[in-house]
Amino acid sequence: MSTGCLETVAGGWALVATLQEQGRTDVRHVRDLVATALAGDPVARRLLRGAGRQLGEVLAVAVNLLHPGAVVVGGDMGNAFDLYTAGLRESLYARAHPGAVRDLRFLPATHGEAAGLHGCAALAIDRALDPRAVNALLRS
Repeated sequence: MSTGCLETVAGGWALVATLQEQGRTDVRHVRDLVATALAGDPVARRLLRGAGRQLGEVLAVAVNLLHPGAVVVGGDMGNAFDLYTAGLRESLYARAHPGAVRDLRFLPATHGEAAGLHGCAALAIDRALDPRAVNALLRS
C-alpha cells in the first residue's frame, strides 16, 4: 500500500480506519463515518473537514492550471457535502490564485451511487452518435 498519498491520508477508508484505531467499532464503512459526522460526532466531523482540507491542498494545483468553472463533490463523503466542502474551500481558497477561484462553484454530484452508470451511458451515447460512427453506419 502507498504511504503519504492523498488516498491514504484523506480517503474515506483511511478515515474509517482512523476511527476504528480509536476503538470506534460502530464505524465500519465510509457511510457510517458520514452518518456519525452528520449526527454531530466531533471526531468524525473533524476527520471529514480535515480530509476536505487535504483534498483542497492538492486540488489547488489543478484549479490554478485549469481554471474550472465548478468542482463537483460526490461519493460517500460527498453525502456530507457542507461539512466536507467547508474544509475543501478553506484550503483551496488559501492556496489557489484568486483569479482561478473567483467564480468557482462547488456542486454536489447529482446522480449519487448511479454516477458511474450515468457516465458510462453518456460515453456510449457519445460514441454511438459520433458523426464518424453515424457516417460509417450509413455507408454500410
